[in-house]
Amino acid sequence: MYNKRHPENYSHAQHGLTLIELLIVLSLVAIIATWGIPSFQALGERTALSSEVMRIKRALTLARNTAITRQSKITLCPANAGGDACENNWSGPLMIIDDPSGSDGFSADTILRTLPATPHVTVTYNREWKRMRYDILGHASGYNGRFTVCPAQGNGSEVILSQLGRVRVKADIPCPP
Repeated sequence: MYNKRHPENYSHAQHGLTLIELLIVLSLVAIIATWGIPSFQALGERTALSSEVMRIKRALTLARNTAITRQSKITLCPANAGGDACENNWSGPLMIIDDPSGSDGFSADTILRTLPATPHVTVTYNREWKRMRYDILGHASGYNGRFTVCPAQGNGSEVILSQLGRVRVKADIPCPP
């Protein structure tokens, strides 16, 4: 029977952790963090790589489909810092431009879309052109081209563009150091 007058009948709950328990928990957290951080960094690089491959594919496909739909020549090029001219850095933002004349100059109102860059990923184009043009049938100008997408470390991917304007991806290619 429970009696309030006798303290030996009270239950004594322990609050907090002992020093040994705290040290064990901290060492387990340190071990898990040491093991998990490199895996988390690799996950970030894989995510950045797949995001950039999808951005290049989306830009090429959107430019091609826009050329076919509008029955107009469409240009895809990397934007300069001001976003008002094309440059050779395919790692930067990409612009899709309505360019029926095919000239080097364009105005701001002809820019249909700008796709922002993915940080920490390098994109190179093997033709070293600063623009891709699609005709009204969706054919890419020039020859087949390869966009090499490389993360900061590890293997990358290639986005291959056919002369007919179709895109395919080749994964797990070695990147230059």
